[in-house]
Amino acid sequence: MDTKPAYHLEKNRIYNEKLNGIIKNGLPPYCRDYFISLENRTQIRTRIAYAYDLQLFFYYIQTENPLYSECSIRDIPFEAIERLDRKDFEEYMHFLRSYEKDGRYGSNKDAALSRRLSSLRSFFTYLYDTDAIASNPVTKLHPPKKKDHPITVLEDDEVELLLRSLKTGDIWNEHERAYHSKTCKRDYALFYLLLNTGIRVSEAEGINVDDIDFVHNEIRIIRKGGRYDILGLSESVKAALREYMDSERLSFLGESSSEKALFVSSRGKRLAVRSIQAMTEKIGKRLFPMKHITPHKMRSTFGTAFQEREGDIFLTASMLGHSDVNTTKKHYVRQDKQKVKDAFRSFKVNS
Repeated sequence: MDTKPAYHLEKNRIYNEKLNGIIKNGLPPYCRDYFISLENRTQIRTRIAYAYDLQLFFYYIQTENPLYSECSIRDIPFEAIERLDRKDFEEYMHFLRSYEKDGRYGSNKDAALSRRLSSLRSFFTYLYDTDAIASNPVTKLHPPKKKDHPITVLEDDEVELLLRSLKTGDIWNEHERAYHSKTCKRDYALFYLLLNTGIRVSEAEGINVDDIDFVHNEIRIIRKGGRYDILGLSESVKAALREYMDSERLSFLGESSSEKALFVSSRGKRLAVRSIQAMTEKIGKRLFPMKHITPHKMRSTFGTAFQEREGDIFLTASMLGHSDVNTTKKHYVRQDKQKVKDAFRSFKVNS
């Protein structure tokens, strides 16, 4: 197996270039030290999200404060944020509900508002802790109350329907079926792997052929944050991967191709997350119109089924690669379905 995953190194390089571009061209210079302080305790994609959130915040200052309407975001002075109080942030949160930027309309629901507030809290806490500001008004703000949403998973019969449709292509029209016939083994192997390991779609994207050990029935993945993990492969998953690798994958690659990716497009390039997302949503609309199906639902399906079968939240967290078991509890533990059914049976309707 490769000890230097070039794909992941290149991806991190691209992410870092993107972040540096935002900091250099889209934020005031005094934000730079804040992002340096985050390097050893956050992931690069988290820092990029924070940078976009701060960019929107400074856009709000630029457009709503007449003192800075004529200057660029880069030139907004530090005194502009020194003067802010709790009311200013409350008005900003109201602005985020519905706004226009660069000719496009944006909006944020409660979950997005909470995330954007978290970005601001992190930035202003840093300024306060480094004595750059005398007080931190963001700490007095309360995020919108989070609403509990039901965990969306595929039930056993739905999983069976999905996998059967991936093999037969019977949900597609004639034109779509012609394309499906060229990729059905790849698609089946991909979804079968997701449903049987619970890996993230970004982790599946990054798998190379050399990451699979068919002798010991193991697959190596790189988790969020760059941590390696080794997962076991069942015989059925191994068979699905072998069938795809020995046929369609070879046909997608040219004789001179050096592509190492396990899952490749019909053009012989690494299959991107956005392509898998589009494929999943298209299949989901045909098979399960009442559910919003995304690749992450494959992970939810695995995680909840594993937890209900094993009943060990710590083991489930380990299988999913969670560092915090509370994340597992929140997103992968459903109500006991049998208890719910029994509760409904206890009610009698008087005739």
